Amino acid sequence: MSKTFYHAGVKFTFAKGMIYCLEPMFLDIETSNNHAEDPKDLRTWIVSIQVLFKDKYYLFRYPEEFISFLESIRKKLGLKPSEKFKKRLIIYVHNLSYDISYLLPYINMLPDDNEKFQGIIEDTNKFLSYVRGCFEFRCSYRLSGMSLENWSKEMNVEHVKQVGLYNYDKVIYPDQELSQEEQIYDKFDVLSMKECLSKQMSYYGDDLTSIPLTKTGYIRRTLRRSCRNDKYYRKHYFWDNRLNARCYEYCLKSFAGGYTHNNRFWRDILIESGKTYEYIPFSGIYIKVDSIKHRDFKSHYPTQQTCSDRFPIGRPQDIFDESLGYDLSMEDILSESQSFTYFIKIKITKARLRDMNISMPFMQRSKCYQTSIEKERCDNGRIILIEGEVTMYLDSITLAILHDQYEIEYKIIDAYRFKNGRLPDCLISVVDKYFKGKSDKKALVHELTEAFG
Repeated sequence: MSKTFYHAGVKFTFAKGMIYCLEPMFLDIETSNNHAEDPKDLRTWIVSIQVLFKDKYYLFRYPEEFISFLESIRKKLGLKPSEKFKKRLIIYVHNLSYDISYLLPYINMLPDDNEKFQGIIEDTNKFLSYVRGCFEFRCSYRLSGMSLENWSKEMNVEHVKQVGLYNYDKVIYPDQELSQEEQIYDKFDVLSMKECLSKQMSYYGDDLTSIPLTKTGYIRRTLRRSCRNDKYYRKHYFWDNRLNARCYEYCLKSFAGGYTHNNRFWRDILIESGKTYEYIPFSGIYIKVDSIKHRDFKSHYPTQQTCSDRFPIGRPQDIFDESLGYDLSMEDILSESQSFTYFIKIKITKARLRDMNISMPFMQRSKCYQTSIEKERCDNGRIILIEGEVTMYLDSITLAILHDQYEIEYKIIDAYRFKNGRLPDCLISVVDKYFKGKSDKKALVHELTEAFG
């Protein structure tokens, strides 16, 4: 059987155990609401549904019309959900999480022989993709990483999103005729999406079977290729650095994302240069703000990734659990921080800030598991004082900061240890590539700004 074929004038191809339609559909909806002052009385509804498929534009006013359209497309293209090799039509929506929240009850009326959920949801109502029968809805916002307005401008397409033509303060009903400006606004949305996606696929040499779901997918693809082309990584590093399931769980529970530096004593106020502010309310300590500046390491992440020799390397060593009959202390772990990275499970019965003048406490209440709390005091999700019993999962770096900031009564339940080392060259080379690209662009922007003001 040929890898590609045509049916009803549309090109299909075999890939990843499926048959993909290489002509995507583009979808966008507009909504209106009754502008009720009380949120309990607020009602929102679909005003219009815009669709672009095979260069033909369709405007529907009711969801039922759109579902009937999909049914007609399904039958015309022979998309049967029960086939051995399923045919799939990709539908791009620029804000899938929003649009699908209105369309989902209607989409789920489409036939589907798979009772299990298919798609990717990152968090509550954060859709990357959603599959119903032969239709796969994808989020083009996550692919582009920017608004449709910015994407259409950056890609320099013919039909740039028409900002300002639509009056969102106006109450519009589905049976109400749309103005000419509203119709142009609606149509340009799906035209912009099509032209932007087409240019992006052409730039990266993709089709619908290879294009990633998110913008970071391009970077991960480059990284995968670099690793697959590296014999040492394939033969040794990948296998020698596998996590076991339990340690992987510890990594997930210890991960806390970026750290926001702030001053918990200065909030809900505008800080102005040249004025004096009390450091802590009623403390009598005053600080004059001569200038407001931000100091930061230049591209700190890539610097650490390329230069540091303190990354956890190799398989985790299960070196301690509480059944061994002795205690492992924080000091024991921190004394080995140059040579080893630890992941631990720790039970804390009391934690208190060593200095109440600390403006940004580090311990996060959201990272406390299996809690039985008798007393606690938090400031914007950060722990000032806690008593009772909480379980946390910590790595060596987090442990060092908590040890420095808090007086802690604790017992370590178990611990894993990794040897510290450098990342492999196939990873570092990709980091260097993207870091150089980022720096070159910044330098070019600075140069053009200086030249043209």
